[in-house]
Parts: sequence; structure tokens; C-alpha cells
Amino acid sequence: KAVVERTDELIGDILEGLPKDYALALVSDHGFEQIDHIANPKVLAAADGVTGAMTVAGGLVTGSDPQVIAWLRAQSGKGEVGREVPSEELKRYAPQLSGTAFEPAPHVMFGNRKEPREPSETKGNHGFWPTRPDYHSIFLLSGPGIKPGKLGTIEMVSLKDRLANALSVGCPTP
Repeated sequence: KAVVERTDELIGDILEGLPKDYALALVSDHGFEQIDHIANPKVLAAADGVTGAMTVAGGLVTGSDPQVIAWLRAQSGKGEVGREVPSEELKRYAPQLSGTAFEPAPHVMFGNRKEPREPSETKGNHGFWPTRPDYHSIFLLSGPGIKPGKLGTIEMVSLKDRLANALSVGCPTP
């Protein structure tokens, strides 16, 4: 509680020190999720006789091999493998990726270690899919012409457009 109160004081100091015609945007780059252990989908799949290609990143595993996809679907929701990311969602948030993608289960991170499961060396991490339910960041915008209000939960990927609108500038999508 003391850290939150001190942070609030510091934000107040920043706002007080800003010239009257300036706006302040306070955002965090992405959320942070609790991690209980690291799971290696390649090792887990190999233990079940599935050795097709898959790409493993902390917050996502992708593959095009039919055996790999079938194995991931069979594991989905049962342990380390979370939900299958719908193809339209994959195109929206990561158009550079191809194949079929799965998120890790809550509090699990994917990795490429030698063991199928290992304890996490940290209490949490980032780099997960942006729609995870416990994956939040901060968004505060204050300044002249900005109406006070509560937005509720917003998607992190909406921040670019929100800031562009507040600044009255265009920001093309790459």
C-alpha cells in the first residue's frame, strides 16, 4: 500500500510541475503475469511420440505440423497448454505469425529448457498474448482538453490510437 501511495504522490508532483498547456500520458508497456513454472512443449510432445516442428516463445507456441497441432489441441486446457488462439485473433495481433497458435495455461510460461517442466526463477514475467485475462497495464491521460473519466478495462493494443487521438496526430499501422 505504501508503494502505491508514494507512486500517487510522485505522479501528483509530475502533474504539478508540468506547464499548464502540457498533457501527461502514463502507460506501461504491457502486463506482467505470475509464473509458477516453465514448460517445454517440445519435450512434452516428444514424450508422447510427437516430434514435428513447433516454434516456442514464452507466451505462445506455434506450429503447422498436423501431428503437433493435434497434440496441442489434445493438451489444451489440461495442464501446461492453454487455449488455442483463434486464427482471426492471430491475424489481428500478430499477422507476421503463421500456423496454429496456443497460449500457455495460467501461471505457466513456455520455454526451451531440457526438462519438460522446471520451476520459474522469477515470480512473474511478460511477453504473453495481449488478451490474457490477468494481463493488464496502466493508462492515465491528463491535460488540457482531456475530459476526466473512467474507461474500465481497455485493450493494451488500443493505446496507440488513444494517444494519437489525444494528440490529434495520425499514427499509421505498420
